Amino acid sequence: MKRTTLTILSLFIFLASCSDKLEKTKPIREQITESVYASGVVKSKNQYKVFSLANGLIDKILVSEGDLVKKGDVLIRLVNTSTELNTENAKLSADYAAVAANSEKLDELKISIEMARIRWKTIIYCTKNKRTFGPSELVHKMN
Repeated sequence: MKRTTLTILSLFIFLASCSDKLEKTKPIREQITESVYASGVVKSKNQYKVFSLANGLIDKILVSEGDLVKKGDVLIRLVNTSTELNTENAKLSADYAAVAANSEKLDELKISIEMARIRWKTIIYCTKNKRTFGPSELVHKMN
């Protein structure tokens, strides 16, 4: 019984919502009383936007108005001193870092050079005097 009542009630609500009451409007001929304003951009069919891959000031314009250009053609030459200065600063920083990182190796090489110089002087001294010396005597004689 409950099911039948529920079904009839649902059917009644469905049929009531499907009535033929439509809102109708008829046009009326009158004077225009409102205006619509809008903004926009008018572009020609062959208009293109050009963008630079780098920042800078224009140094030289390499084409004239009306010239035919292709993709990849250079149109202007830019001057950008900040890029050059950044590159130079990066090189200086890299050079400084290389010297700082290798200072220990440079010190070791200086010691090796000095020891080679002492050995060379020893060989020359021994050759001139045609004599062999012990290590303690040689140091004493060279000084």
